[in-house]
Amino acid sequence: MTEPHDDASSAPGVEGLVLSGTGGVWRVRRADGSVVEASLRGRVKKSNAGRRADGSLRRDTVASSAETLKLAVGDRVELEQDAASGAWAIAEILPRRSRLARRAPGGGQGERIVAANVDQVVVVFAAANPEPHPRMLDRFLVIAEANDLAARIVINKVELTGGVEATRARWIDYERAGYPVHYTSVKRMEGIEALHDALDAAGQHLITICAQRTVARLSSFIFHTKSSIPRKNCPVRSVCVVGGPLPFSPVAKRNRSTRRCKTL
Repeated sequence: MTEPHDDASSAPGVEGLVLSGTGGVWRVRRADGSVVEASLRGRVKKSNAGRRADGSLRRDTVASSAETLKLAVGDRVELEQDAASGAWAIAEILPRRSRLARRAPGGGQGERIVAANVDQVVVVFAAANPEPHPRMLDRFLVIAEANDLAARIVINKVELTGGVEATRARWIDYERAGYPVHYTSVKRMEGIEALHDALDAAGQHLITICAQRTVARLSSFIFHTKSSIPRKNCPVRSVCVVGGPLPFSPVAKRNRSTRRCKTL
C-alpha cells in the first residue's frame, strides 16, 4: 500500500514544543507563545524499520514496534495546518538533544520515554506525610544517571520532621554521593529562595518528577513562585511535572487508582 501524500491545502510547517497529550490530542506551544491542539499524522506513528521487499512498512514485528519513535512531552515538532479546516497536525518529530527514558513496564522490550529534551531532573519528596521511600528515590536517580542527566533532590515539609538539621540526618548519604539536596518548607516559606537561586544559576529547562501526589500539588508553587514575582515572570522556562508514583513503587501497588500525568 502506498503512503498517501500530504494534502496540498496544508499550510507550511511551523515548529512547536509538545506540552501534554491525551486521547491522541497533543497540546503544542508555537514559537509565538500560542498553544494549539494537534493530532499526530499517521505516517509519523509508523516505524522506518521492518520494511518488506517492496518497500512497504511492517508494523507487526516486535523489533519494528520497539524502534518506532514515540512522541513525548518536551519533543520539538513540526506542525502543519489544514488551510480549509484550520486543524493542526504534527507532521514530524524533530531530533532530540536528550531524553528521560526507563525500561518498558511488564517485562516488555524497548523503553518508555518519559520526556524529551531534558537538561536536569529534580526529584521532589516529602520528609513526612506521606512517609518517603528512599528506594523509590534511588530508582529515580538510577534512571537519571542511565540517561546521563544531572539530578538534584528536594525534600519538602521539613517542618514535620524537626526542621532542616533533623531532616538532613536522614538524607546525608545523598549529599555525600554528590547530589545537591535542598530542604524546603512551603508552609513556612523556608528554603524556597535558595532553591530558586540554584535553579536560576543552572539556567536550564527542567523536568520535575514528583514521587507523591501531595508533593505534585506543591511542585508548581515551589518552581513557579518566587516571592511576589508573578508566575509569568518566573526565570524557570519549562517544568515537566510527572504526578503520582511510578508503577513499580510501593504507593502504586497499594493504591491502584493513583493517576499519573506528564505536562509542561
